[in-house]
Amino acid sequence: MKKIILVTLFLVFVFTGCSAVKTQTTNSKELNSQKQPLEPKQVVENYFKYYNEKNLEGVNSTRTQWSQITTGVDENLKYIKLNSISEDVASSMKEGYIKYGHGIITGAKEENIIIYKIEYTVKYKKDGVGPQDSGKYIKWCTLIRKDKNSPWLIDEIGEG
Repeated sequence: MKKIILVTLFLVFVFTGCSAVKTQTTNSKELNSQKQPLEPKQVVENYFKYYNEKNLEGVNSTRTQWSQITTGVDENLKYIKLNSISEDVASSMKEGYIKYGHGIITGAKEENIIIYKIEYTVKYKKDGVGPQDSGKYIKWCTLIRKDKNSPWLIDEIGEG
């Protein structure tokens, strides 16, 4: 009987300790040095940084749950570099996301959506293998948050 109690206590201790460490690791990536959620621009910069490092956990820490990558980051990738990022303030972009895009599902309100026009350069070890070849690209990156106290996360990256 003592043996069963000890084993049970040990398992509870192990699982509790593991989940506390995982929570701490995940949350630290979403917060800046002042323990505040990252600014949306920082989230995009971190996405490119983690993608370049082929850090799947890091990449997913910048994305909404539905848009996370489930397999490894592209092994054909040589590098990816964010060249510029600028906010797209056209209300039509947010309107399109809310009415016709993933906003239909997320229910995000306009004040909790920010859209950036991003320009980046990508270099692959071998072209013709993936959905795009090496080169410079312009895409739009939509970030959302649940409310003003929630972290910004990338919900979509795609053509404008």
